[in-house]
Amino acid sequence: MQSVGYNEKADIWSFGITALELATGTAPYAKFPPMKVLMLTLENPPPTLETCGDLNRDEYKKHYSKSFQKMVEKCLQRDPAKRPTASELQKHQFFKKARESDYLVQTIIKQGPSFASRAKRVKRVPGSSGRLHKTEDGGWAWSDDELSERADEEDRENKPSADEDAVVTSTTIPTVQVSAPGTSSSSTADPSAQSQLDKKIAQIEEKMKRLKMDREQLTTQQQQNPAEFTEEQYKSSVALLENIQRLEREKHELEFQASRLRGSVPRFPVATAPPQTAALLKFCLRIRTEQNQLKDIKFDFIPGKDSADALSNDLIAAGLLEMKNIVVVAANITKLVENPSQKKLIFPLGNMPPSQLEEKKLIGYAQLNLIE
Repeated sequence: MQSVGYNEKADIWSFGITALELATGTAPYAKFPPMKVLMLTLENPPPTLETCGDLNRDEYKKHYSKSFQKMVEKCLQRDPAKRPTASELQKHQFFKKARESDYLVQTIIKQGPSFASRAKRVKRVPGSSGRLHKTEDGGWAWSDDELSERADEEDRENKPSADEDAVVTSTTIPTVQVSAPGTSSSSTADPSAQSQLDKKIAQIEEKMKRLKMDREQLTTQQQQNPAEFTEEQYKSSVALLENIQRLEREKHELEFQASRLRGSVPRFPVATAPPQTAALLKFCLRIRTEQNQLKDIKFDFIPGKDSADALSNDLIAAGLLEMKNIVVVAANITKLVENPSQKKLIFPLGNMPPSQLEEKKLIGYAQLNLIE
């Protein structure tokens, strides 16, 4: 994302958060969901050793120096202008007292896992990786490289000795066939298990449909009466979004299980290539800052890969958008994605009384443009 006022000082904040995570073993607000983390970060003072970890304050004084705590405090200042630059940070007392690199290397190697344990091969589920390719008969096949390697190993182990009169056949790559129209499948899937999965998927889709309708109603209310959109309504919208995303993940997992049960790869039409990603869309959001100055926020959107809600969350995380505007901004991003011919949308933000709104000057309004 590109915007006036968003520079490398954001990386200094990230460095401070990383330092806290290394010291305490957990990131600030790690036990909360992502949307809650954003709200707490904006509402609360910057995190510290005392507020981030599980140990009490006296324990942290024993384990971590004052110079370390002061360094973290400098990096996590609200005002980006007050945060040190990378050059200034290197001159900090904490880094001046750091040990030589040779000492650090030896200490890390000594305390880390052994090379033998690191070299252990991870057991993966067969069929979890591979590629989709077209067969000679016009169908589609899923080739699993891991299954191929395993078959090669078994073939070498079971290969007869030279004095045995046996015919050695070549090893073929096991594939999961997707039958073409009009042909029968060789799958031996359990019909009852398949039926149960299909039923669960249908139930999840029905729940998602109801939740999306409820969220659309809240979005419409905010657009029609922005000044009356309450904090409780906003929290309800966020909760609905989190539930929709959770159900999406459950649905994808069940669909994958169903595809494995059928012995097929879902969602690819037979005798056609996999769907291509839509063209990149470039947006520019014009909005006023807290100092009442207009600024342009430029970002890209890839249909089929990005989502309006995720982009709105990124804007909030970068300090470019107020939390209460996330719903209406996401809704208008979706509108332009679904109908790019509109090119431009002007919409109310709901951050001031109706008597003070001026659409032409974008006072209480924002403008979203689709850049050519």
